[in-house]
Amino acid sequence: MNSVHFDPWIGNDYWNGGCFGKKILVLGESHYGQDTGSSKTIDLLYDQAYSNYTMAAYTNFERALDGCETDCDDRERIWNSVAFYNYVQSCVSKSRKSPKQCQFEESEDAFFEVLDYLEPDVVLVWGSRLWENLPYTNFESWSDCEYDGYSYRSGSYTTDSGLVIPCYEIQHPSSGFSWSWWHDFMECNGIL
Repeated sequence: MNSVHFDPWIGNDYWNGGCFGKKILVLGESHYGQDTGSSKTIDLLYDQAYSNYTMAAYTNFERALDGCETDCDDRERIWNSVAFYNYVQSCVSKSRKSPKQCQFEESEDAFFEVLDYLEPDVVLVWGSRLWENLPYTNFESWSDCEYDGYSYRSGSYTTDSGLVIPCYEIQHPSSGFSWSWWHDFMECNGIL
């Protein structure tokens, strides 16, 4: 993966579908702060999976995937079942700050390299801002997914090898995120 700067986290059980029975790629937007090198994503997710240092957004999302409160054993099982990749391949200065348009554009080749390498069965895209800045190359929009009076976007990428990869917009789990509602949304729409 020549264009990738921040290597994706790939859980130990990702390749066999882990506890979800499918290869799930969780797509975050960007890192913030200092660029500590290519293992930044891996280091962050390792801490989430194996230590007591956890981040609320990641805990919210793991609970949405699992459908219940999670403990240390659950965290390890869940994060070892998925891959996680931040789309933007350079850091932004602080949290909740939007990457520049050029940062999104410069990250496009790396994203397609990750899709080709990981061949996920599904991609869960964190947040509408990221969804709106994903590339349209080889992308087909689908009907919105609906649940409980709300709708979120979906579509698919087709890789060079012809693999069709479904993608779903998910609310960013950092704030105002109901993990139980999102679990029900994903189950109702056949995502999980």
